[in-house]
Amino acid sequence: MARTMMNEKGLQKYFWAEAVHRTVHILNRCPTKTLKDKTPIEAIIRTVIAVVAQKKWKIFQLDVKSAFLNGKPNEEIYVMKPQGNDVKMMQNFKQDMMQAYEMSDLGLLNYFLGIEVSQDKEDIFISQKNVVAQSTAESEYVSASTATSQAIWLRRIFENSGEKQKKGTVLYCGNKSAIAIAKNPVSHGRSNHISIK
Repeated sequence: MARTMMNEKGLQKYFWAEAVHRTVHILNRCPTKTLKDKTPIEAIIRTVIAVVAQKKWKIFQLDVKSAFLNGKPNEEIYVMKPQGNDVKMMQNFKQDMMQAYEMSDLGLLNYFLGIEVSQDKEDIFISQKNVVAQSTAESEYVSASTATSQAIWLRRIFENSGEKQKKGTVLYCGNKSAIAIAKNPVSHGRSNHISIK
């Protein structure tokens, strides 16, 4: 996809990394056979929602009205994890966030990145419409790398919340060429043009 975009628009090689980055962004939002026709983003969201449902928690949504509209911030921004898990603590956290940033409380999460979320007292239900996409070995390789980063990030989130994963995370990739690139150090020299962010 990235190569096609570069050729179609006649872009210089300077834009290759950005083209691959945009391609990966698109592919992370397109279904893949390795996830049984689910998107990588959907898989992560579904995993987080499954843990939340198992713990009988609720998912709330805050809308950021004007964050970073004028470019990237000059400083790093961190949000400390609130201590505890009660209603008053959550209300205080929301109030602090709304005072620090221009945000509004949208209440319980209903819709997120194309996934419809329905929450009642006991359960959380999700649904999403399907779409179709194709990819190249390079895009699959970059997607696998991104999925690895996201898996590490997700493991750290769960570990910080007391849900440490004891076994390794299995990463599936259905593209034989992408697997060969990842497994063979000789291939790395031939694939150094693949930019991974």
